[in-house]
Amino acid sequence: MSKAIKDYWNRKIKIWVDTSYNREKKTSGILNRFFQIVRKSIDERLQAALQILEPYIKGESVLDLGCGNGNLGFALMERGSAQYIGLDISEVAIEECNRKAASLGLNDRMTFICSGVLEDSSLPEAHITTGLGLLDWLHPHDVERVINRVKNRRFLFSYSEQDNSFSEIIHRFYLVKRLQWMNRGVYAYHFKRQLIEDILKKNSIKNVTFVKNKGMRFGVIFHNLDV
Repeated sequence: MSKAIKDYWNRKIKIWVDTSYNREKKTSGILNRFFQIVRKSIDERLQAALQILEPYIKGESVLDLGCGNGNLGFALMERGSAQYIGLDISEVAIEECNRKAASLGLNDRMTFICSGVLEDSSLPEAHITTGLGLLDWLHPHDVERVINRVKNRRFLFSYSEQDNSFSEIIHRFYLVKRLQWMNRGVYAYHFKRQLIEDILKKNSIKNVTFVKNKGMRFGVIFHNLDV
C-alpha cells in the first residue's frame, strides 16, 4: 500500500465522516452545501446495507474491509452481531474506532486492525465479509483481487456505478477526474455494472443480488448472502 494513499486517508477520515454522516454541522459555500446533499446517499447506503445484513448477522461474525470510523460495525453490534473485525489502512481511523469501542464496553467483541485489504497475509475469518465504499478506491485490477480473496465467502460490497445521471457525472468530475488531474497517487473510480458482473463471473461467483435505489443515487450494493 502506497504511503500517499495511507497519508490521504489519515488526513481525510475525520473530514469525510463529518461531511458524510454529521451534516448537522453547517458548512458554508454553495458547492459544499450541494455535496452535503449528494452525500446523503452515504446514509442511505448504510441503512440499505443494514437492512440487508440484519437477517444474517445475529450471533455471527463480520469482517469489514475499509471500515473507516466503524459506523457499520457499531450498528451491527446493536443488531446482534457476535463479533466484528474492522480493517482499514488509516491509523487515525483505527485509533478512533478503538476509543469508541472502549467507551461502549465492546473491546471483547470488536477488533480493529490497521492493514490494507490487499496485503499478502490472509484475511481474518468471519461468517460474512463486507466493504462499503471500499471498491470505489481500487483500480479494476485490484477490485478483481479483492473479489478473488472473498469468492468462497458470503459477502456484501458496494460500488459507485457510472450511470450518467446528473449527480453521478458531477461526482465523477469533482472526485474521480480531479484526483487524476492532481496526480498524487490517490485515485477513485466509478464502475459500469458490466465490469462488476464480469469479475464475478470470472471468479465463478453465482447468485449475486444487485440492489439500487433512488436514495443511494448512483451507489449500488451487491451481495451473495442468500447462497
